[in-house]
Amino acid sequence: MSDFPSTKFDRGKIFAKTGLKVGSNYAKHYLKSLTDKNGDKSELHRQTAENLLVSLRNFGEPH
Repeated sequence: MSDFPSTKFDRGKIFAKTGLKVGSNYAKHYLKSLTDKNGDKSELHRQTAENLLVSLRNFGEPH
């Protein structure tokens, strides 16, 4: 528990970084869907889940 980010600012940085990654996934997906009308959301969901899991897994590591 000593590695857990203790300040609101440190925890906020982790959430903001994850939010930017997820947002970029959505931007890439929607740009791709403009050219490919048969786009599948499964890749979007996979990338988003992967980013969230990595972020949560790294939450307790020292920064």
